[in-house]
Amino acid sequence: MTNDTSLVIPISESFNDTEYSVSVGAVDTGGRYNSSEVMRFTPNVPLSVTNLTLTQTDYPTDTHETVNITVSWNEPQSSSRPPITQYNFQYSISNEIQNISTNVTSLTLSGFTVGSVYTVGVAAINVLGAGTVTSATIS
Repeated sequence: MTNDTSLVIPISESFNDTEYSVSVGAVDTGGRYNSSEVMRFTPNVPLSVTNLTLTQTDYPTDTHETVNITVSWNEPQSSSRPPITQYNFQYSISNEIQNISTNVTSLTLSGFTVGSVYTVGVAAINVLGAGTVTSATIS
């Protein structure tokens, strides 16, 4: 017997786009059973981030002619998916791929060469995995 009003039920292996149904029942001391309505949910990885924007935030003032780029995006639209735990962010600078995990939706990066083309990709992550990568390019 419990007086708890919340319950976590681990699912040993969950699958994207699989519908799960949950209902809660209560038995009183007289043995009468009463159940709640069936709640249905379909867990999945997050949708894609939206409005990915790359902006050159300052112009070169040093001898290396490098600039900063501010990258910002909006969270994916919510649904019955588990909440977003982080964003995976990827870009290339000097032919080396850089990976960043972050909880924020805006970053300023430095060391970009004036006149070069850069592509940035961002994916939202939850406990089920990564959503589709959204990409944008700046030159």
